[in-house]
Amino acid sequence: MSASDQEEMKISIIIVTYNAMPWIDRCIGSVYGEPRTTVIVIDNHSTDGTVERVKTRFPHCIVFENKTNLGFGQANNTGIKYAMEQGCDYVYLLNQDAWVEPDALQTMTSVHLRHPEFGIISPVQTDAAHSKAENFLCRYLPTLKSFTEDTLLGRTKDIYEVKFCPAAHWLIPRRCIEEVGMFSPVFVHYAEDANFIQRAKFHGWKVGFVPSASAIHDRGSRKTGYIHRRFASQLQLLKHASNVCRPLWFNILHIFLYYTLLPFYLLYMYICKWTGRDVKHYYFHVAPIGLVIRELMHNRKRTIK
Repeated sequence: MSASDQEEMKISIIIVTYNAMPWIDRCIGSVYGEPRTTVIVIDNHSTDGTVERVKTRFPHCIVFENKTNLGFGQANNTGIKYAMEQGCDYVYLLNQDAWVEPDALQTMTSVHLRHPEFGIISPVQTDAAHSKAENFLCRYLPTLKSFTEDTLLGRTKDIYEVKFCPAAHWLIPRRCIEEVGMFSPVFVHYAEDANFIQRAKFHGWKVGFVPSASAIHDRGSRKTGYIHRRFASQLQLLKHASNVCRPLWFNILHIFLYYTLLPFYLLYMYICKWTGRDVKHYYFHVAPIGLVIRELMHNRKRTIK
């Protein structure tokens, strides 16, 4: 593809917001006015003035106002659908508590043109203090070893394949969305990114990060601990049950485990509330079994290329 073709490519930047006032200026400000971009904000019924701030500070943003909190996946789907209808070439998913460094978008699109087999591309994501990177690279020793060796020897590659990267910063080419679809309605909060990656890999797409592009994901206010791990384990079962990259017997086993253990998770949630533990930051979602099975069967059908 020529340089002139690249200059004409359109990127739709989708930001899902919910009470985003602590970050919204820096988040949108990092991409607002970038060439060939459209910023689409999907607000999940904020009550802190986020929508008013966006409309006043960034008048050229396209804003969708939901009457309820639809969750990360469904709200992003609204923006993705609109972006596709407007003829975008890429979608860039940007968390409300995240922002990109200068030239990151240009760098990632240029890398994708040289490596079109990648369906999800991420920059290097660090915390706000630039003191540590997101742990998605460190989880996978072969990638970490290769990246470390290449960096020390001065032969860093354009892009490195990884098994997973968080959806705080995702560049997705149009063709990947056309083949894979959007986020699954099975997942309301959390794990929707892991499910999308599973489906993308099932269709033959790769996931990677670009070391020459950098971005911030400000996770400093996130709470973790014992309660978080319990709710995360419930989502792990649901994620495995929906994994189209695994054999069908594996999915059936985890569907059985998920619905067998649901009563115990519900009981645990109510005990936490009764004892005064704060569980409002953890989203417990009972996925209808019919929806899980329907989505699994639909996603196991490969798109004919």
